[in-house]
Amino acid sequence: MTVTSGSDTNVTRVVVCGGVAWTDAATIHAELERFRGASGAMEIVTGMADGADRIARTWAVDNSVACVAKRLDPGPYPRPMHTYNEQMLAMNPDVVLAFKSNFGDTTDRIYEPGTEHMVRIAREAGVPVLVFDRSAADHMNKENEP
Repeated sequence: MTVTSGSDTNVTRVVVCGGVAWTDAATIHAELERFRGASGAMEIVTGMADGADRIARTWAVDNSVACVAKRLDPGPYPRPMHTYNEQMLAMNPDVVLAFKSNFGDTTDRIYEPGTEHMVRIAREAGVPVLVFDRSAADHMNKENEP
């Protein structure tokens, strides 16, 4: 699998998003290793929350991988999450990896949870998305590979 990032064809840019209760580091580590192996160089874009974000940030530090961590701006739920999702998407990722227990698409765009919002806007932008749902058997990927 060959992926490129924006104007830099040597770096794979991966957005990692997900639930603050996500604790399955092995699944995130395996996916990040898989994408790092695809090009050799990568950049992780994620948030500053616990759970999936923290696991991705820690993996980046431990593996000397560039990481851009976005902090939520203050504001009423869920607007700050949606704003930083839009900022992460504007960085032209090659793929979005979403890790969340009980992931569910929603039709409520006003109170759409952060992970579901990121997945939706990435898909609308044509960015490949892989969703990992802890509630699914064996953490199976709910999407096709990019």
